[in-house]
Amino acid sequence: MPPLHTLQCSHGLPLVLLSYLISVAGAYCFLRCAVQISRLPGRLRIREVVPAAVAMGTGGIWAMHFIAMTACRLPVAVTYDPALILASLLVAIVMTGVGLSAVRRAGGTRLALLAGGILTGVGIAAMHYTGIAAMRLPAHVVYRPAFVLASVLIAIAAAILALWLAFNLRSGWERLGSAFVMAGAVCGMHYSGMAATVFVPDRALVTPQPVHGAGELGFFTFGVTLSVLALLLMESRLTDARRAQERLRRSNEELQALARRLTAVREEEGARIAREVHDEVGQLLTALRLDVGWLERKVGGMGEIADKLASMSAMLDTSIDVVNRVMTELRPAILDGLGLEAAVEWYVQEFAKRTGIACRLRASLGGAAIDRERATALFRILQEALTNVARHAGATAVEVSLAAEGGRIVLQVIDDGQGMPPEKAADSRSLGLLGMRERARALGGDVVFRRNAAAGASGTTVEVTIPP
Repeated sequence: MPPLHTLQCSHGLPLVLLSYLISVAGAYCFLRCAVQISRLPGRLRIREVVPAAVAMGTGGIWAMHFIAMTACRLPVAVTYDPALILASLLVAIVMTGVGLSAVRRAGGTRLALLAGGILTGVGIAAMHYTGIAAMRLPAHVVYRPAFVLASVLIAIAAAILALWLAFNLRSGWERLGSAFVMAGAVCGMHYSGMAATVFVPDRALVTPQPVHGAGELGFFTFGVTLSVLALLLMESRLTDARRAQERLRRSNEELQALARRLTAVREEEGARIAREVHDEVGQLLTALRLDVGWLERKVGGMGEIADKLASMSAMLDTSIDVVNRVMTELRPAILDGLGLEAAVEWYVQEFAKRTGIACRLRASLGGAAIDRERATALFRILQEALTNVARHAGATAVEVSLAAEGGRIVLQVIDDGQGMPPEKAADSRSLGLLGMRERARALGGDVVFRRNAAAGASGTTVEVTIPP
C-alpha cells in the first residue's frame, strides 16, 4: 500500500506529445539504420552498430523518457543529477546496441530475438528507473511492485518488437508506420513505470503549488535530440549512397573483367578458326587452283573448255582472296608476327586500296612494349574507326597516327568527312562506338569522339588513349 500523503504528478500535454513524437523520430531513424546493418555481410563492427543504437537509445527511448519526466508537474521544485541522467542515456544506447548485435550475430532466429529482446528490455527498464533515481526533490520514492513488473514486461515486448522490425522491414512506409507503433510501446513502458512510482514527501508541504521549471529543459532536450537524429538520418543516406556507389564500382569492374575475358576468348577462337581455314580451306583452294592451271596448260586453246577453265581460275582466285580476307578479319597474322606498328601500317594501306580514300600514317611507338591484349584492342579499334569512315563519313582523306606519349599509347584517326554529330557520339545504341569504348575502358583507357572545329576544318577525330 502506498502512503496516504503523496505528491501527485500532473502532466503537461505539449511535453507529453513531444515525448511521443521524439520517440517516433528515434524509432524511424533506428529502423532506417538497422536496414543497413541487415544488409551487411560477415560480422558486424562496433562503428556499424553505433548509429542504430544511438538513434533508438537516444531518440526512441531516452529522450522520450526524459521529456516525459519533465512533463510531470509536481508541487515542489525538481532537479536532476547529471551523472545519473548521463548513466541512463549510456545504458539505453549500450543495451540497444548489445541486443541488436546479438540478434544479428545469431542470424535473427526466434531464440536470438527472444534473448536479445529480454536483454534490451531489461536495459530499457534499468534506464527508466535510473532516470527516476536522478530526480532530486524533497521526497522519497516508493514503487508499486505490480506496475514495476508491468513496465518491465512492456519494455521487453517493445524491445522484441523493435528488434524484429529492424530485420524484417524494407519499405519506407512500413518503417514509418512501425515507428508509430514502437513509439507507442515505449511510451506505454514509461507511463507504466511512472504509475509504479509514488513520491512521498519528506516533510509536510504548506499550500503546495505546481512548479513550472522543467518545461524549458524538455523543449531543449527535444530540439537537441531532433538535431542528432537528423544528422544520423543524413549520415544513413550518405552511407547508402556510398555503398550504392561501391556496388556500382564493383559491378563495373566485374563487367569490365567479363568483357576482357569475352574479348580474349573471341580473339582466341578467331585465331583458331583462322588457322583451320588456312590449313583446310586455303590449302584445298590452292591445290584446286593448281590443278585448274595444269588443265589450262594441257587443253591449250580448245575453245569452250579453255574459257570455262579460265572462268574457274578467276573464281578460285576470288575465293582465295575472300579466304585470306576472312582470316585477316578473324586474326591478322601480321599482328602476332610483326607487332602493332607493322599491323597498323599494313591495314591502313589495305584500307586505302580497298576504299580509294587517301590515307596518311604517322606511327612512332619508340620501342614501347605493348602486350598482346593492348595491341589487339588498339588494332580492333582502328578497324572499327576506319570502317565507320568508309560507311558514314563521306571522307576523301584520313590521317592515322600511333605514338607513345607520356607513358601512354595514343591512337588518332582524323578524317575530312561530314563530321559526327555530338548526339551520335553519345548514342548508346551505336554498337560500334560502344564496342570501341568498352575495349578501351577494359584496359583502363578511354575513347574520345569530337567533331573537328578548327577554321575551315571538317570531319571527325577519334582519339584512343591506353595506359601501358
